[in-house]
This record gives sequence, C-alpha cells and structure tokens, in this order.
Amino acid sequence: MSTRCLIAVRNEDVLTVIYCQYDGYLDGVGLVLNTHYTKLADVMGMIADGDRQSLRGPDDASTYYREGEEWDDVKPEIFTDDTDIVGYAKTKACEYVYVFERKQWTTIEVYG
Repeated sequence: MSTRCLIAVRNEDVLTVIYCQYDGYLDGVGLVLNTHYTKLADVMGMIADGDRQSLRGPDDASTYYREGEEWDDVKPEIFTDDTDIVGYAKTKACEYVYVFERKQWTTIEVYG
C-alpha cells in the first residue's frame, strides 16, 4: 500500500500543489524535501514538473507521471487556502501535505 501526499509551495496567498503517489510519509518524501529541497528555486522547479509517482531526490527524473500522461491531468494545481488543499488531499487519499513557505517545510497531517 502506498502513502500518498501532496507537495506545495506557498507564494503569498496561493498554493501551487502536486501529487506524489508513493513514500509520502515523514521519513520518505518528508525527509527528501527537508534534505534536498531547501531553496525556493529548487522547490519551484520540482513542482513545475507536475505530479510524481515518487520523490527520491533532485536527480531522479524517472518518477514523473508526465511520460504517457496528459499534461492537464498531472500539471500543478492552484489553491487559495489550507482548507481547500486539505479537502483536495482527502479526495486523493493523501495522508500528508508538505508546504514550503518562508524558506522551510511545514507538514499538515490530513487525518491527524
């Protein structure tokens, strides 16, 4: 069974969000984000590529959904507040939402 998550970046009142299918737990995607994605430019670049099957690090380009998928189905989504993003996370059966803002990651436990 996979642990799904959303990965987001906040720019003022807007959240730009992608979905990640596997390893979304704190010691999986959470650890990768806090280790390899600590600069806004890196986070924006990763999110700009759209939804992922997994996230293992900045050089792991093989885990994007893009190949074989329609871009409209995997492109980043835009939300205006945390209530919207948590509701969206529930529709995707995500357990965690990771949000990059003010140069750091925060974690929202969807069912916590």
